[in-house]
Amino acid sequence: MLTETHWERTQREERERKRILKWVLWVVGVLGALVAVTGVVYCGTRPPEKEKKSDRENKEALKRLQPDHQHVQVSVVLSALVYESSEEKRRKAEAIVQKMVYDKRITVIQAYKKILYCRVGDTLYVVSRGTVLSCLSDLTADLTPGFQMDETGSYEACRGFSNSVKQDRLQYDEIFDDMVRRLQENPNLQLVFTGHSLGGAVARLLICIFHQRYSEHDGRTTAYLYGSPHSGGIDMRLYYDREGISRRIFHLTNSDDNIPPLSRVLPSISVPVTSVMTFLSHMVKTGQVKLEIIPRVWLTVGTLGPCKTLDPPVLEGV
Repeated sequence: MLTETHWERTQREERERKRILKWVLWVVGVLGALVAVTGVVYCGTRPPEKEKKSDRENKEALKRLQPDHQHVQVSVVLSALVYESSEEKRRKAEAIVQKMVYDKRITVIQAYKKILYCRVGDTLYVVSRGTVLSCLSDLTADLTPGFQMDETGSYEACRGFSNSVKQDRLQYDEIFDDMVRRLQENPNLQLVFTGHSLGGAVARLLICIFHQRYSEHDGRTTAYLYGSPHSGGIDMRLYYDREGISRRIFHLTNSDDNIPPLSRVLPSISVPVTSVMTFLSHMVKTGQVKLEIIPRVWLTVGTLGPCKTLDPPVLEGV
């Protein structure tokens, strides 16, 4: 029988240690990935089982919740206009709105770098701009990881999107003050928060902030989002459901757009350059809108809620 030398034993033990270490690292890596994904998707302390609804409840919710098609179409145009709200672009956008049989003017109340506050007919619109790749603050908002509590401590939202709202807080506060005054003076006036991509994520947060301050106007307030990434985790959804905010949010995405579903795993990542919402680029580059949503548009009711297909309007350029 051959005797194992000290050198051979050392080598064998070293190989065994490496094998065990490799196995441990693999297990830790898999567990870490699972924790990361579930932590992002189910952010919060409540177990995900509590937020489940039956298919029947979802179908009933869809029957009760119908979008206002005028708001859908006007929000499309304004979500494009906010990228470049010059007088020339405004006139072209107004012509498009009037061509959609809505004989309404676009009255710009206030225009900031990233925000457009205007009135079309009997509706006030607060439009938040999506990501501009040359804007450092936009990219920072998209790429900042993690979550943070909202100012009331009610839920956790994506840190980057929350910071984006905070950066423009003075402008939003001024807009809120003016909106409340107008809503109080005119009981028939309605309010819409809208935006594309990053702008949609911001709009989802703004409708909640407005609810927390002025819930008496909830019945007249909705949000229309276009190709927007998710703004938070499960505790945010539960809070929005509990407060009745979810049922007033309508999210339109292209079924081939990878950003909204990808954001369920990476909720702080938004790369609108890959978005297929081509009406935005048409509006920004040429002043024309032609809605080309292929193969279909999904309308999501609520934060992460049930979906149904929506026949999109076809808007011809002017």
